[in-house]
Order: sequence, then structure tokens, then C-alpha cells
Amino acid sequence: MCANKKLNLIIAFTAILCVTLFSVLPAYAAIYSRVKYYKDGNYTYTLDDGYAQITKTDKKLEGEVTVPQTLGGYKVNKICKTAFADCRKITKLTIEDNILYIEDYAFSGCKALKELTFPKYLESMGGYICTNCTSLETVNYNCIDAKPLYMTDKKIAPPFYKLKIKQINFGKDVAKIPS
Repeated sequence: MCANKKLNLIIAFTAILCVTLFSVLPAYAAIYSRVKYYKDGNYTYTLDDGYAQITKTDKKLEGEVTVPQTLGGYKVNKICKTAFADCRKITKLTIEDNILYIEDYAFSGCKALKELTFPKYLESMGGYICTNCTSLETVNYNCIDAKPLYMTDKKIAPPFYKLKIKQINFGKDVAKIPS
């Protein structure tokens, strides 16, 4: 009799777990299915509050590249995590002033990247954004009021960790250099 009670308890617990799990999964699926991805040329992006946010780029990008100001008619304001990762043929990357946010590892693995230009109105910069950008020599830093917000998993994650940058040029309007 005791074995039957244990078996009934296990069956009841399993049934409750299954009902709970299958009632919650559709809600999660609905949330994630709302994110729509769009393609414009070499860029994949999402929309948030009427702004385009670059999520992925074509790995065939090469030479001098300027991050577009608009995609699909929407102003671009963010470069998402790993968006340009492993674009190994980009040699110079210019980020226009419309970009306000750059997330973690945004340009990691861009091994041919020699020069990177930051925008004037950048509000936050993720950590390790240039990891494995082994050719990076010149950084043009134009952020007029940059905040040292490069945090990853609640720890400081410098954007240029272990790089041998030869030259940093500060824009004429730079008011302070973040710590």
C-alpha cells in the first residue's frame, strides 16, 4: 500500500509539472517570437522604440566601413553584442554620431581592423568590444561626455583589453576621458 501511495504521488507530481511547463512555454515562445529581424544590404537589425539596432553584419564586409545612419528607413542607434564579430576583412571602421550604444564584444575578432573611430554622442560602451582585434593601432575617440560603462557580468571589462594600440586621437570636443 505504501508503494502505491508513493507511485501515485510521483504520478501526480509529474502531471502537475507537465501542466505547468506546457502552460508556461507558449508564453515564452510568444515573447521571443515578437523579435523580428530585418535585412538591409550587409546588415541584419531589429527595431526598438522606432530605432534600428544592428544585430549582425555580413562577414564579407571589407576595407573601410562606415556604420550606416539608417537601415530600412529607421535611424540606427545601437550596435548589439557581437554584431561585427569576426568581420576579418574590415581595416577601418567609422561609427557615426547617431550611434548611442555599443554592446559587449561588438567588434571582436576583426583581425584586420587597424583604425576605429567612435561617435560623439556615445552613451555606453560594452566590455571587450575589440577582443582579438590584433591589428588595431589607432583609435579616434570623439565621445564628448563618455561614461565608463563597460561592464560585463558586473565586473569591469575594458573595451581594449590586451591590445597594443599605438595612437589614440581625442576629438576637439572631448570634455573628459573616462577612467
